[in-house]
Amino acid sequence: MRARHFGTAYEKVEEDGRGFKWITLRSGRKVSWFNAKDEVDRGMTPVVRWMSRLFKLAPNEEWAWDDIDRTVYYWETLAAAYREEIDKHVKHKTKEQRIAQLREVAGREPEEAALYLAKADQLEQEMNG
Repeated sequence: MRARHFGTAYEKVEEDGRGFKWITLRSGRKVSWFNAKDEVDRGMTPVVRWMSRLFKLAPNEEWAWDDIDRTVYYWETLAAAYREEIDKHVKHKTKEQRIAQLREVAGREPEEAALYLAKADQLEQEMNG
């Protein structure tokens, strides 16, 4: 039986007097920004790996590619929302700085590195017209 999904709506951010923030999960476990970042990093590799496999295994049928398109659209929409929130809090980096940062792929899984390099190439093409 699958575990019931509660989402994150119930989670409240707690803060001590020094500015340290955490969320107490239903299990009682307290998670900090560093815990959350580790989980995101740990989760990206399987997502990239399974998306790669999805493309390799897709039948040459329109329904399959429509389904993949919906999945990619979901991630693009999510990424756009995250980018909008980040831009509210971070000084805008130049495209050159973002490209340089994306090209630093040492220590990444090959699939993940390929995605970062592809995004850097895309940004370069946008800059060069």
